Amino acid sequence: MDTKIDRLDDAHWNDLKNIVVFGYGRYGSRIVPYLRKSFHIVAIIDNDEDKKDKVIDDIKIMGVKDAENILHNYRIIVTTQAFFYAQISNQLQEMGLVEYADFTIWNQFFAEWYYKYRGMVCVEKADIPITSYCSLNCESCSAFIPYIKEKCHETLEQIERSVSLFFDNVDRVQDMNLYGGEPFLHPQLCEIIEILGKYREKIGYFGIITNGTIIPDMKVIELLKKYDIGISISDYSNSVDYKEKLDRLCKLFEEHQINIVRTVNMVWFDLGFPRKKIQYDTISAQKHMICCSTACHDLIDGKIYYCVADRAAQLGNLIPHSEKSYIDLARINKNDLKSRKAILELCAGNIEGGSLDFCKICGGFGCDNLDEIPAAKQIKIVDNENRRYG
Repeated sequence: MDTKIDRLDDAHWNDLKNIVVFGYGRYGSRIVPYLRKSFHIVAIIDNDEDKKDKVIDDIKIMGVKDAENILHNYRIIVTTQAFFYAQISNQLQEMGLVEYADFTIWNQFFAEWYYKYRGMVCVEKADIPITSYCSLNCESCSAFIPYIKEKCHETLEQIERSVSLFFDNVDRVQDMNLYGGEPFLHPQLCEIIEILGKYREKIGYFGIITNGTIIPDMKVIELLKKYDIGISISDYSNSVDYKEKLDRLCKLFEEHQINIVRTVNMVWFDLGFPRKKIQYDTISAQKHMICCSTACHDLIDGKIYYCVADRAAQLGNLIPHSEKSYIDLARINKNDLKSRKAILELCAGNIEGGSLDFCKICGGFGCDNLDEIPAAKQIKIVDNENRRYG
């Protein structure tokens, strides 16, 4: 297979000292502090007029028109999701700038620049699914929780092995979350946090993704503070009656100065699987995967899976096993940089045959999925064990 970790033009990127950051949203705000350790940030650019003139660590956010001369003089790192990057890429190209020579998306830069010019393996995002038990029963769950018959909590031994193998081979992960199911249901969550805490200096943003239906005890709260763990709350109160409890949870986190992001009025796009029959042919599946371009990868069972939905479907025994979906970290030579590069290739979507088998039957997370649905629509719960949110 061709490499996806050799796209940056050496003549423009090799001796890099000064950069421009394009985008200061949720991702950009987490990335800028790390970039400042290695580079001088000349300017931060954003299309959002409401952010214009806001000062970030002595750097004023500029609009695109105001920064046009600057954009032609420095390399630009775009810190947005792939969907928005496509729009920004067109915007920059209309100004005469060339992708991979003048600008690139953060994911590509983080993987390739540090590998080629610093000899490091850096992964943008790797999350750890610690349980398939959940307090909700969402019909269109992207982890297919309602359709998994044999649910389980990952054991400490399984998680510790996966985490150890991961950090034997990866020098830094910029974004790592514990999730589920509902992670606050795991009876050994404190022990899991302590396992990750040993590697805290290698993790940029460390978080927990929750639906906000479970209020953790004070031991968990203290560990969140100890390891600077953020909480991402998916607010489904438009579909599920628990707003009062969710407000109490947010107040608890705020009282203990724990960083939270509460996402409201969420919109989901239906993956279709396993309820609806979707069928892409081989060529269409390849284009479909490029459009999807997921940046979310799962660390579980000593392996890194490219796609979280594909992983959930496989390990939930909803689709056949497929080795091209993942990298088995136990097979990587941690002392060989070229061997470790396989991790970067997988995360960049360098998949045998150009797509996952699952891409042929999944609606995906990309711009070609227009099937918008209400978030967290509930279906009848058959087994109520560990599924109460009241």
